[in-house]
Amino acid sequence: MKFLLIPVIALRLVLSLAVGVEYTCQGPETFPSFYGSPFVFQKKSITSSLEYYYNISGLIACVLSWSALRFLLDKLLH
Repeated sequence: MKFLLIPVIALRLVLSLAVGVEYTCQGPETFPSFYGSPFVFQKKSITSSLEYYYNISGLIACVLSWSALRFLLDKLLH
C-alpha cells in the first residue's frame, strides 16, 4: 500500500507546482510560459489567460523522477 502512495504524493507535488519552475522566453514576440518540475509538463496559452496545455510525457517524467527521489529518501531514512 505504501508503494502506491508514493506516486500519488509525487503527482500532487508536481501538479500543485509547490516545487516548480516557470520558463519564460524573452523577445519582441509573444511567447507562452512553460511550467516544469524538473521537466516541462504545462504550457500557458498565448491567446487566453485561462487555458493551459498539458504534456503527458512530461507529466509522467516528472512524477517518475519525484517518485524515485521520494523512494530513495524513504529507503535512506529507514
